[in-house]
Amino acid sequence: MTTPEQLNIHLSVTWILESYQALTESRFKGTPRPWKQSEPDPRPRHETPAEPRNSPQLVGVAAFTETPAPLHLDVLDQLQTLGVDAKHYAVTLAYYTGDQIPYLQLTTSEAHKTPDLLRYVLRALTNVTPGLCDDLLARAARDFRAHRLEVAKQFSEIVEGQRLRARCPWCLDEQLRFRFVAGHICVRCESGICEPGPDDCGTWDQGRPCWPMHEWEWLAHRIDYSAAQTEPI
Repeated sequence: MTTPEQLNIHLSVTWILESYQALTESRFKGTPRPWKQSEPDPRPRHETPAEPRNSPQLVGVAAFTETPAPLHLDVLDQLQTLGVDAKHYAVTLAYYTGDQIPYLQLTTSEAHKTPDLLRYVLRALTNVTPGLCDDLLARAARDFRAHRLEVAKQFSEIVEGQRLRARCPWCLDEQLRFRFVAGHICVRCESGICEPGPDDCGTWDQGRPCWPMHEWEWLAHRIDYSAAQTEPI
């Protein structure tokens, strides 16, 4: 049985993994942050599970950019702290689950990369016996949630319900909004009439098409192409 702490860890770590490449790139001066437009929506946050469809084309993260992000030491510090916590929880979970080979590898080598450590945390979660290390899981849930919030803060603090000032490439309505869907930041078309094909959208929430962060660059190209095709001559 999955506990609330395990679920929270899974959601936070999965979100961090999706965002990790963009976070590492943002330590360089001039790296653009994800686009932000302050237009909050009064409706409550949606946390309902998404309905998976066929996986669309996957591309790198980061898009919808306007201003440079002069991030330096703060991002490096955040990456280091995240790496320390990922190593700590990976080692500890390997110990509690009796996963001997990974435990020896983790305790005798410093060569493990943070994404690999985070992926191991996700795998180890499925082998944790309920009641064996509840305090550890509670601390891990709190720490990984804090890391997730810090990463989101680096990405211009994208707010639930903000509207993207662009037309949807498929329905041509201006109802693309940032939403939290099953623990992930997505762009969701809320026109109510949008029906992209399976090659263009593989994630749906409440009957509406969604594009997670790792698809934003691809989505941005589709938006630009559509805008060029619909401009008056």
